[in-house]
Amino acid sequence: MGKILSRMGQLYLYAALAIVLFLALVLIWFKSNSGYKVSDGKVYFRAFDNMQWQFKSKEVRGADPNTIRTIPWSGDLYGSDGKRVFFGEVQLTSADPKSFVVEDWRQEFSRDANQIYWKSIPVTEDVEHWQILSRGYSKDRDNVYYLRNIVEGADPESFVVTGEVTSHAEDKNHSYNMGRRID
Repeated sequence: MGKILSRMGQLYLYAALAIVLFLALVLIWFKSNSGYKVSDGKVYFRAFDNMQWQFKSKEVRGADPNTIRTIPWSGDLYGSDGKRVFFGEVQLTSADPKSFVVEDWRQEFSRDANQIYWKSIPVTEDVEHWQILSRGYSKDRDNVYYLRNIVEGADPESFVVTGEVTSHAEDKNHSYNMGRRID
């Protein structure tokens, strides 16, 4: 009986190792197939389309194919050619490439010396006081934001995210979920 259990344990171990190896190969494949690519003197952003279950490439208009690079810690979502900053194929027209950094690629927040962005959309100019909270929330001195939108009526000073796996939050006056007041 002991040999059978030992053999089953080995089989489970091999199965687990095979799954880990498979997932690692899938991750490497996705990583090598996405991001900024240069072809025929043009820059393209290649990403996986979840709706159609395939990779799609879109031209990044105005990007310099000789200097385009992925911005560090951006999950391949942000790029710069030294003169412009891009989120995917969209140019962040007011972004300063010299001071641009990605704050949190999972929630897709970034900043430069003058502005905070969510994806390619400017959120606030209060760079000095802006901070990421969690679950898609951020705040500055005057406002609370859920992703790119102002959470109407929220008090930045007392606002806290209360949900560990959800977007529940509260301040001294109200409760919120996904940026909307729920009381």
